[in-house]
Amino acid sequence: MKKIVTAMVLVMVMLAGVGVVTTGRAHADTTICSDSSATDDMKELAGCNEDKKVDEVANTGLNLILSAVGLIAVGVMVYGGFTYLTAQGDPSKAKRGRDVILYGLVGLAVTLLAFAIVAFVTANLPSPS
Repeated sequence: MKKIVTAMVLVMVMLAGVGVVTTGRAHADTTICSDSSATDDMKELAGCNEDKKVDEVANTGLNLILSAVGLIAVGVMVYGGFTYLTAQGDPSKAKRGRDVILYGLVGLAVTLLAFAIVAFVTANLPSPS
């Protein structure tokens, strides 16, 4: 179990680093932004008219991390199910499989609660003026 928890923490730290690196503002091609024949919709889709705020970037990073943790929790549950199904009557292996499934469910519940908390907090933050 310690190996699973250690691996999950390691993956979360790596994904946090990836989230910080990849959530920066994407610079649109300057040719479409300065092109007079491009429509306003095209310029908006290219990101010419918008600047990302810090809270939007942080929210995107948190969503990325929480999504990855949720996927890991589902993967842990699949692993636990495989362990349980291949126990072949061995009570210790069957118990280990059930425990891994339980830990995966707890991890998924914590991830869903984290999503809900982040959504609630960001929705109720006062807008900067």
